[in-house]
Amino acid sequence: TNLAHGYLFDNQFEKAKTIYLENKNAKLHDGRAFSQAVLDDFRQFQEGGITDPNMEKIKALLTTKTDAR
Repeated sequence: TNLAHGYLFDNQFEKAKTIYLENKNAKLHDGRAFSQAVLDDFRQFQEGGITDPNMEKIKALLTTKTDAR
């Protein structure tokens, strides 16, 4: 998740989006889905005052059933 987040916060949305979507259904070592880990990270970022307008776009992509690109 860190690489994708780095791209997102560096205004490289397309690179970030590619990583998020390619790994959307992957399972992490802790058993969570990649998409859930991203959503958890975004919540923590927002709680810490870190936001990016594209976070909402990524949330929408990760919570839909299709891989609309």
